[in-house]
Amino acid sequence: MNAFTFGALFIAILSGFLLGMARLYQQPPDSLASRKLSCSFMPEMCTFSSQKPESASPRAIAGRWKQVPSNPNWFLDKPGIQFKRWQYLSMSSDDWFVGAAFVKFSYVSDVFLYAVRKDRPEEMFEYTARLPLGLGVVTTKLSTSGCTKWGTPEMNLSNSSTYSWMELCARENGAGYHFRASVQANKFHLDEKSHVQQKLIGNHLIQIDATLYRNEDMFLLYPIYGDRERLMYVHKLAGMPINKQSFIQVGNDKSFFNNGAGGLDWTKGRAHYRTFWRWASLNVGKAWVQRGKSNKATQEALGINFSQDVYDVLNDEKKASDGENNFTFSTENAVWLQGNVYFMESAIEIHVPENPLVDTWKIKSRHSTTREEVDLTFQPLGAREDHANFGILLSDFVQPFGYFKGTIRLNTDITVNIDHPAFGVVEDHKAYW
Repeated sequence: MNAFTFGALFIAILSGFLLGMARLYQQPPDSLASRKLSCSFMPEMCTFSSQKPESASPRAIAGRWKQVPSNPNWFLDKPGIQFKRWQYLSMSSDDWFVGAAFVKFSYVSDVFLYAVRKDRPEEMFEYTARLPLGLGVVTTKLSTSGCTKWGTPEMNLSNSSTYSWMELCARENGAGYHFRASVQANKFHLDEKSHVQQKLIGNHLIQIDATLYRNEDMFLLYPIYGDRERLMYVHKLAGMPINKQSFIQVGNDKSFFNNGAGGLDWTKGRAHYRTFWRWASLNVGKAWVQRGKSNKATQEALGINFSQDVYDVLNDEKKASDGENNFTFSTENAVWLQGNVYFMESAIEIHVPENPLVDTWKIKSRHSTTREEVDLTFQPLGAREDHANFGILLSDFVQPFGYFKGTIRLNTDITVNIDHPAFGVVEDHKAYW
């Protein structure tokens, strides 16, 4: 392609993009802009349904379920500049932590994979790629069928050392997920004084082949602005067991996912242009759990997904434990134990410290309508971060990885004690997209 053709294409793309982005500044109707999503206005957001999601029209409902729709045509995508898709997978074993993401917007696509060996957390291996117009990433309609791909993974792992690709596929009958990747990654070393990741010279081949078994679902249809015609499709899973034959290989260093557990965030929809969130995610194969009045504790697979400032609902119908009438909680807050999901209804605050790369984070309950209580701390060991600013487009986030400690008490007399540090991630994200 000559310079003139490339320039003309660039101008055409930029013009179309700016015209489309101008629509993002249009405010929603007054009836929606002034309406705060609340339990009294939309009670289905403050409980969860035992019925199948497809029992009603997707354009007329919102709510939370413990299962996802099975009909790929049930939730119809609405193409446009505001429609966004992303999938984030995390996996943790005795030796490694891995985070991988596929992001596809109408104007850009992003993928990344990073891996941290737990006995050397100051070292991080990372692969990233970005293309315009959503090119390169192929996604599926539903989170429980088909494959999301970056690159061409048709070659065997042993023969794919010359280019990078990633693939996340739903297993047959929705029984779980199969993740494969072969990427050329950079190595970063954390500077102890500045706490900045220093890029080192040389590429490192990372190969992953992992099978995850699906847990009980947390499925959410969240109405942006309280508009039932503008729903976010959110499927979260955590604490998923990882097959023992699953492996990660960095160069010649091959390791199996012993005591492995994983989590998945599979989201699509017409997200708000200005979106902010704080997030905490943990997946461990073994955690101490005490049930009922027994003093004995057993080891169970654990997953947590806590957030703040996104998918929030005002609880204006129940009083908190301290007597406050109105408090806000996130509809995607949940805990998984041995594959079973427990929805959290209390307000959980994720306190971001002044220096999020070094100082301790706190994740605590602020209000409660039941006996739920969360009291966790998180100590960063390193981080993946991105600070992309293109004026009307912005993605500014820091995602530290490190260790959680503390307790979680559920409203069913279940207490989770994280006495030994458990490896996970937290995130502080601001986006204009």
